[in-house]
Amino acid sequence: MPNHFHLLVLLTEESLAPRVKKDEPISFSNLSNFSFGLKQVLSSYTKAINVQHDRTGSLFQQNTKRKNTGSGDMSSYALWCLHYIHMNPVEAGFSVHPSEWKYSSYNEYFGEVMRPVCNL
Repeated sequence: MPNHFHLLVLLTEESLAPRVKKDEPISFSNLSNFSFGLKQVLSSYTKAINVQHDRTGSLFQQNTKRKNTGSGDMSSYALWCLHYIHMNPVEAGFSVHPSEWKYSSYNEYFGEVMRPVCNL
């Protein structure tokens, strides 16, 4: 989308295990390291764009929203979010089908593209 983006991140117990104490349950509240990392990525991106375009100031709105999509690999809410994200450019009139939007991960999930989306 020209004026915003959506990022759906599913954190599994295996991916968090090395970062969380053994007896501590994994919860949304102890994901501050992920939030900090995302903040650093957005800040670095902003700095690079500002240098490239000889500008200053914020690139992103304050208070980026985040929501817990539930537990499990793909909860029903996470699946709804994935559908919403892929249909967003269609609903906005930027493409007829989600596979046509060049910034979408739709083809990585449902098409014949053989590159992984991201698996850290």
